[in-house]
Amino acid sequence: MIRYLRPASLASTVVAAACLAGAVSASAQSAGVISHPLESTDAREGFSEADLMGPFRTRTPVVDQRVLDLLKPAGAASGAPAVSGPNGGAESLDVAPMAYGTAGIPYTTVRAAVTRPGYARNKKMVPITSRPYSTTGKLYMKFGGSTFVCTASLLRKGILVTAAHCISEFGNGPAGFADAAVWYPAMVSGGKRGRPFGRFRAVNIFVPEPYYDGSDTCDPLYPGIVCNNDVATIALRKEKVRFRNFRGKKKVVTKYPGQLVGTYRFGVNGYSYTTLPAEFGSASAAQITQLGYPVALDKGLQMQRTDSIGFRVVDGDLINTLIGSAQTGGSSGGPWLVNFGTRPAVDATDASLGFASTPNVVVGVTSYGVETPTNVNYQGASFFGQNVEYPDADYGGWGPGNIGALMMATCTQNAASC
Repeated sequence: MIRYLRPASLASTVVAAACLAGAVSASAQSAGVISHPLESTDAREGFSEADLMGPFRTRTPVVDQRVLDLLKPAGAASGAPAVSGPNGGAESLDVAPMAYGTAGIPYTTVRAAVTRPGYARNKKMVPITSRPYSTTGKLYMKFGGSTFVCTASLLRKGILVTAAHCISEFGNGPAGFADAAVWYPAMVSGGKRGRPFGRFRAVNIFVPEPYYDGSDTCDPLYPGIVCNNDVATIALRKEKVRFRNFRGKKKVVTKYPGQLVGTYRFGVNGYSYTTLPAEFGSASAAQITQLGYPVALDKGLQMQRTDSIGFRVVDGDLINTLIGSAQTGGSSGGPWLVNFGTRPAVDATDASLGFASTPNVVVGVTSYGVETPTNVNYQGASFFGQNVEYPDADYGGWGPGNIGALMMATCTQNAASC
């Protein structure tokens, strides 16, 4: 394992912050990132066809409705909202029918695939195997002899973002890491034909040090579940892949997955969030699209999409986002995106997409859900950006906060994958 710490010159500028409102806080000194290489070829190959077909075991932790009473809608983040640069570039700090559960947060959760296909030779008409859906896929992890499932998406050509709990056990140090992980982009079913871009094996996983050692800021009722830094990155190897392009032509290439299925950007400190009017509580909120492979929907074999308003919520030093969602275990690690979809051509004389409209920006990943069958129907995510553990405005050119620190560590050790 390799421990990444921020430069000493930066560490000397950090001031200790008080623990507020009962949330359990770690030291305010900027934390590091823990790397865990996955070097065993046998372990990486240890996923059987039965593992890929289910039934599936998930690692999604659950909470109850009390979280809604503990985490209060909050205003804008203190740091500057930002979105990462295009794939391969450094971080840019330029700001560029409804359902509901008893939580009362409106949402729509539906299968991402169409009900009945029409003419589909045009790339604009194909959903899951087309961008921006194809950038998300299903993640399988081995812990000892057991296989678990999560969701993950690409931030760089060979770098996934997912939830830390998918690949590491909170506070369990080196013994808590997954033994192996494999990712299937744009998976549409369990059989071989349902894995249209093959599989990509993990070679290295990265988790925030406070999650690794158990010192993260978490709600005292849900330590290790409702926390500041339940986010992780995974470096993938380049693989030989057989697939069909959108014209149906068979192709065989050796590439990183992002070169086939595209990548998302990531946003920090509330990129594309806005402060609601006073009559709506002045909360900081965003329109969130969540993608995932929840086991309870379509047996975990098809991608699901949820669209909901997301509220930035706080309890002292603890910062999360909450959305309404019917997704369940298996959706963990799935991206929470703002401005999801294909950006239209806009006639600027007659229309505008508004502020902070960069498309397909990940601002969090699914961290926890709600106990069933209460039908509360909400899920939470650690907030991408500056917090008490990761207070800096920039980590090695990768931007602020927890995701900036993770990307710096990941791309320092796995530069070819970035």
